[in-house]
Amino acid sequence: MGVHQFMLGRELPCTVVDLLEIRLMPLPGATHDALVKQVETGQAYPDVLYRLGLSHLGRQELGLAKQNLLAAVTQKPDYPSARMALAAVCDLLAQHSEAVDHLDAVITSDKPFGFGPCSDAPKITRYHLLCAAGFCLERVGTPGMAVFRYEQALANEPTNLFADHRLAAIYLAHNQLEQAVEHHRSILNQEPQEQAVRTSLAHLLQLLGRHKESVWEYEKALCLDPDNWDLQMELADQFERMGNSDAAIDRLRSLCEKNPQFPDLHLRLANLYSTRGDDCGAMEEFGEALNVHPDYLECHIATARHELKMGRSEQAVRHFQRAITINNQNVEAYAGLAVALQRLGKVEQAKEMLEAALKIGHNSDVLVAQLGQLELQAEAAESVDSAFDPDQQQTPATGDREQQRQWLNGQIERYEVILDEHPAWTDVRVRYGMLLKLVGRWNEAAEAFESATKQNPSYVEAWVQLALARRESGDTTGAMKALETAIQIKPEYADLHYRLGLIYCSEMEFDLAMERMEEAVALNNKNPDFQRHLWVVLEGLQMNGRKRKSAQMEERTLDIEKQPASDLV
Repeated sequence: MGVHQFMLGRELPCTVVDLLEIRLMPLPGATHDALVKQVETGQAYPDVLYRLGLSHLGRQELGLAKQNLLAAVTQKPDYPSARMALAAVCDLLAQHSEAVDHLDAVITSDKPFGFGPCSDAPKITRYHLLCAAGFCLERVGTPGMAVFRYEQALANEPTNLFADHRLAAIYLAHNQLEQAVEHHRSILNQEPQEQAVRTSLAHLLQLLGRHKESVWEYEKALCLDPDNWDLQMELADQFERMGNSDAAIDRLRSLCEKNPQFPDLHLRLANLYSTRGDDCGAMEEFGEALNVHPDYLECHIATARHELKMGRSEQAVRHFQRAITINNQNVEAYAGLAVALQRLGKVEQAKEMLEAALKIGHNSDVLVAQLGQLELQAEAAESVDSAFDPDQQQTPATGDREQQRQWLNGQIERYEVILDEHPAWTDVRVRYGMLLKLVGRWNEAAEAFESATKQNPSYVEAWVQLALARRESGDTTGAMKALETAIQIKPEYADLHYRLGLIYCSEMEFDLAMERMEEAVALNNKNPDFQRHLWVVLEGLQMNGRKRKSAQMEERTLDIEKQPASDLV
């Protein structure tokens, strides 16, 4: 996955419901029916209509929700809560211009913002409202107006990241690189550990010809690994070697309590729990490590293996996929650094970085093979583990290597059959090439990746993999050309990814826009298999679920659910 695609899709999918933290809370049946009767008998007071509208919204009855909320604001135009809920409904109905009108009515109102009857309702500020209006304007197709709203939002609350992420995406999509750099830096000032953002920034600086700054950002991106605590954990290791796992766990738990900000401590403790078969303890510590460092490669791999051990294949697949994404970002950082060093005339150092990219790229190959093994539901589910070590590549025993080659060849044959039937499935072609690399068929792998880049010229991973295959075949010049292509932004492709991302925010809007996007993809990529291409792009943009609710929202939800139904009438 390219880091530019990551930036184009950052903070998505998202809706006004998310941005304004509106609780989707259908009322109990009897309470809901009582409100309906009040409206039918002419007792349609604004508060009643508002509560009924929220209940319809919670039931996903959007037409009825809009009808009641619109009636509420018609009776009481200065009713901010009803206006915001109505804007959220319009957004879900893909009526984004109307949603902006209602948000503007709240922004210009002198009434306090907030929701519902609860005293602990979230504090809605001008920042939230301006971000929501900006996001609706993006989806209307007026990015210039959206930029103005986001800039206004930042003037009200410069420390919140949503507006910076959306501004970075808009500027990337329209090839305004200097402005995109500014908002990348703003994000990194607040979240310096964001490797994908830093690598994207390094790419932009390189495209702008600022190669020294680019090298510095690449080097910082490659240093974003958890700190090493080997000396402090030596005693725990000794206990473990002696077979005293209880003492080792006590030692590690004490270290975690004193240093909760270091994810490798949590990972070491989680691995020890996993070895003992303590699923609850292991998952708790894996979760703590990933809360501290969400892109911790080794932790995602360890978690996936533990999930496999516990028989949870679906969860294991998700962690393996995340691990591949993170590892590909590492490869992309090394590749970008190689290009930047070459442009500075440091040819030997550039070759070293390319070798480093090749070495860690092998990890993605192995993880893809592991996923293929899960797809085939092979009995030897753990046989690939010995081929992947985050710190060093280990050589499996001869028997294991032969077994590994057999099931790799089985996967390769399976992909060949799929590609014969579906030659336009570019993502499968790339995985096919990665498996060919594992068995040493480098020239065939290069042909597969080159074919993938012709099918989809905006597929960053295919270009990077093509470069690695060419380098292994001795074609360093060809490798560098492929890497230079990988880090470039071509406006027509960036804009396509950006628009697909916005469409995905709403299922209804997605359905309405499918035909138009199908034409756009056909014109840009000559790809006859639009549906497949679309989902590859969406996966690349990392739009696999909504953001977690804030702790404040979760607490508010619990408090509301504890209230008797009669209190909500």
